[in-house]
Amino acid sequence: MQLMADHAVRNVFLPPTALKLMRLAGVKHPGVRLRSIFTGGESLGGELLDWVRATFGIDANEVFGQTECNLAVGSNSKLFPIRPGSMGKATPGFDVRIVDERGEEQPRGSRGIIGVRQPNPVTMIEYWKNPDATVKKYAGEFLLTGDLGIQDEDGYFWYVSREDDVITTAGYRVGPSEIEHTLMKHPAVAMSAVVGIPDPVSHRIDQGLDRAAPGLCAGRCAGARDSGICEGAIGGARVPAFRAIHRHSADDRDGEGVAARAKGAGVTGRVAAAFPPSRENYILN
Repeated sequence: MQLMADHAVRNVFLPPTALKLMRLAGVKHPGVRLRSIFTGGESLGGELLDWVRATFGIDANEVFGQTECNLAVGSNSKLFPIRPGSMGKATPGFDVRIVDERGEEQPRGSRGIIGVRQPNPVTMIEYWKNPDATVKKYAGEFLLTGDLGIQDEDGYFWYVSREDDVITTAGYRVGPSEIEHTLMKHPAVAMSAVVGIPDPVSHRIDQGLDRAAPGLCAGRCAGARDSGICEGAIGGARVPAFRAIHRHSADDRDGEGVAARAKGAGVTGRVAAAFPPSRENYILN
């Protein structure tokens, strides 16, 4: 914040992880006068957008793309209203649709692969010396991003997860992001990640890894599940069955150690790298 104030920075790109850490640190600086904030690399979520608005007085414009075909979807509050939790609409010049693995378009409101119609001038030429991977990247008229999403009736795109990141539980295919954003709505949760762990009955069950907000005990963090916030927003089948709660520590710096702890607890799958470690253990309850 001091750097932005000293150099009168007006336009920034800050990934959601950086914004979460800034929120956790309670950053404020009267000398910061930002005109625009762009963010991407992971889903922003409505709670973090609200914090950006309250802290900087402007919207965070989310963008979506990948090296193979970048900036295909985005938000721009000057052109259309931002819907909290949405990535925005297709960037002008891009034809973006929700498709299946054969490249066939899916109805609005259906979950599927985010595809970009080809040809498009920003698309890669090929994967270097890997023709098989290049062929698999396309289906029909579309480049397959490998990300799952939903497009609503008004053209807004909603991110679900990476195609290989979906957790299958009791016959449901669950995207971690929707659970994480829901858990973040609880005031006792500072950061959240969801992974899948093996289960003999449900195949896999969701485990939430939550970081308790500064000054709040792990017991209140556990209340994020017990309060019914998940059931009301995403349905009972998506409610994490177990929770790992990480108490806040002033020594937290990065995400090293969380993967090792998760592995030690028998957790496999996705763990958010921004989930900081601590000298204290995770509590399973």
